[in-house]
Amino acid sequence: MNEVYELGSLVDGSISNESGKVYVELVTDFILQSLPLKQANESLSVLEVGCGNGIILKQLKTKNSSLKLTGIEPGGHGIVEGIDDEIDIIRGFFPVKQIADTKFDLIFSLLVLEHIEDPVVFLQQQKDQLSPSGKLIFGVPNCEPFLKTGDISIFIHEHYLYFTRKGIFTLLEKAGLFLERIEVVEGMLLVTSSTQKTSDIVTHDKTEKHKLPGF
Repeated sequence: MNEVYELGSLVDGSISNESGKVYVELVTDFILQSLPLKQANESLSVLEVGCGNGIILKQLKTKNSSLKLTGIEPGGHGIVEGIDDEIDIIRGFFPVKQIADTKFDLIFSLLVLEHIEDPVVFLQQQKDQLSPSGKLIFGVPNCEPFLKTGDISIFIHEHYLYFTRKGIFTLLEKAGLFLERIEVVEGMLLVTSSTQKTSDIVTHDKTEKHKLPGF
C-alpha cells in the first residue's frame, strides 16, 4: 500500500483530480455546516487526513479564514496554488508524530476510509485526537446502488471496503462514535460523527447526477 501511494493511484478516484471537482463546493459546505460550536474569540482547529493537493483545505480557508488548518498526505501530490503558510501540510501516513499530542476540533477524510484495512482502528486513532466537543467527518463511495444491482464495476483493487449506510452505523458503533448526520451527495456518503450522543440524526439524499470518481 505504501508503494501505491508513493507512485500515485492507478484510478482517478481523488477529489484532487479533474473528475473530483464537482465535489469541492458540496463537500466544503457540508463540512462548514458540521463545525462544532466555539466561543466567538476562539479559532477552530481542523485536520484533514489524506488531503491530496489541498484543494478542500484551500476552499475551507477561503470561506472561513479563522480556521486553523492542517493536512496530512502520504502521496507525492503537488500542492494546489494559493495555499499559504497558514495551512500546514505534513507528508506521511496518519497518525504522524509531528502532531501526536495535538487535539483538533474537527478531523475529516474524503475517499480515504475505503483504502484502510482496519477502519475501526483508523477511526479510533482519529477519535483520540479530538477535543472533548470535537467532530469527525468522512466521505466514502456510496456502494448501495451498485450492490443492489450486482454491478461489478464497483470492485477496485485499491479498495478494502464497500460502504452502505447500514455498514456505517455498525462501523461507528464499533469505533465508539455517535452518528450526527449522514447524506448521500453525488455518489458519496458523507458522515458526521462525534464522541457524544446527540438526540437528533440528520439524514438527506441529494439527487445523484454524477458517478463517484473511479467508477
